[in-house]
Amino acid sequence: MDFINSVVTKIKQQPLLLIVLLLPLVVLKKLRNVLTVLTKGDCYTFNIDSKSIKHNGNTLVGFDDIKEVQIRIFKSDDFDSYSLSLVTNNNKSILLEEHNDLSITKELAGNIADFIGVSVRIEN
Repeated sequence: MDFINSVVTKIKQQPLLLIVLLLPLVVLKKLRNVLTVLTKGDCYTFNIDSKSIKHNGNTLVGFDDIKEVQIRIFKSDDFDSYSLSLVTNNNKSILLEEHNDLSITKELAGNIADFIGVSVRIEN
C-alpha cells in the first residue's frame, strides 16, 4: 500500500509522470494488434445477427450505416489497380481491399453488396 501511495504522490507532484507510466501500455496494445495482423492477416467478419462488420474482432460499421460498395479504378502505364471500399451514409470510405484483378474485385464487391443489401458503384 505504501508503494501505491508513493506513486500517487509522485504523480500529483509531476503529472507528466502519468504519461510515462501509461505510454508503455498503449504501445504494447498497438504492438499486439500489429503482430496479430502480421501473423493472422486482416480478418473481416460479416455478422448477420448483429448486422455489423467487424475488423480483427472490433466492430467497424453496421449494415444500416453503409450506403454502397465502391470500386475505384486506378490506371497507370504499368498496370491498373482496384480498391474495394464501403461508403457510409455520411460519405466516409472504409477500404477493405486493394487488388490488381478487376474481375475478382467485382465478384467480391457483388457478394458483399448482396449480403448487406446495397448497390455497387464503379468509379474511374
